[in-house]
Amino acid sequence: MRLRRILLALGLSAAVGLLAGCGDASEDSPAAAASSAAAPSPTADLAADTEAVCTAVVAAYDKEKAELVAALGELFSAEAAEDKAAIAAAKAKGEVVIERLTDAVEGPIAGATDPEAKAALQEFVATFEKAMGPEGMDDPAFEAKVDAAGAEAGKYCPALTE
Repeated sequence: MRLRRILLALGLSAAVGLLAGCGDASEDSPAAAASSAAAPSPTADLAADTEAVCTAVVAAYDKEKAELVAALGELFSAEAAEDKAAIAAAKAKGEVVIERLTDAVEGPIAGATDPEAKAALQEFVATFEKAMGPEGMDDPAFEAKVDAAGAEAGKYCPALTE
């Protein structure tokens, strides 16, 4: 059980780490080059808007990354030591960081003009937000939920699936 939690936490760290590349992957893609060379269209506007949303999410993550990784490290250590008080403290610290991160990305995601991208990113953030709670590390099915939400959001922010 503890190993599963550690592996899940590592997976969440990787998912958030990949989120940091969300805006970068599309800048160098052939589709991005083609859309910037073509005449402006609603599709291009949606793509540009989605890229801007991803960039905002990346900036929010970058601001919280060190503290989130530290909280996950504390959780790993507490789990290994079977220290219930330290586990609770690490989860509480992680919840605060995730709440700040969620608050920071809600605005940009809410303003997304592509309804499908918006819904996918909102679902990813809502799923990730549960990581430190009982629906997260303690739920054996949570990893699959994170994977599914990440795959759907990755359609709009490709770095989520790389």
